[in-house]
Amino acid sequence: MRTKVSVSLLLFFSIAFLLIACNEFGAGTATQIINPNDLLGTWEANYASYDVLDFDTFGFVSGIERLSLMSDGFYRQYFDNELVAQGTWELDSNNMLHLYGAKIFIYGKKWASEFLQDNVRAFTFDCKGDKIELDGSELILCVKKMSSGDIVLRHLEIGDPDSPVYITFERVR
Repeated sequence: MRTKVSVSLLLFFSIAFLLIACNEFGAGTATQIINPNDLLGTWEANYASYDVLDFDTFGFVSGIERLSLMSDGFYRQYFDNELVAQGTWELDSNNMLHLYGAKIFIYGKKWASEFLQDNVRAFTFDCKGDKIELDGSELILCVKKMSSGDIVLRHLEIGDPDSPVYITFERVR
């Protein structure tokens, strides 16, 4: 009897955890309107926190990507403190942040340059779960307001579709 209660409780808490986790980042959740002014500032993603395969070296992508979003609609992108791109940004009505001319580092440093030169293309899913083609003309990030009220910026999914990896930027300033 005690085992059945323990298994039932474990199952209940496991399902509750999954529902909460899916609600935080799930594509199917209701979209909260986010004000572009709430995105101003500096954001960082530490790739060492994720197991993301570098398609060039077949090791793992490492380094810190930093974005500075400014009120004049311009951004600066850094990777390991090196300025790698700058251009304009906009937030669309689906809370997708578009950084025009930015590099896409989720497949490695060499691939980031290849994307920008339009030598490589990739398919993934956008913030709503629709399949899209990345052509290197822009970096698209999903903007999410967490249950805590904090806003995070999230790269589009990469890796195995059954267990994707999401590189997430957090505000640092």
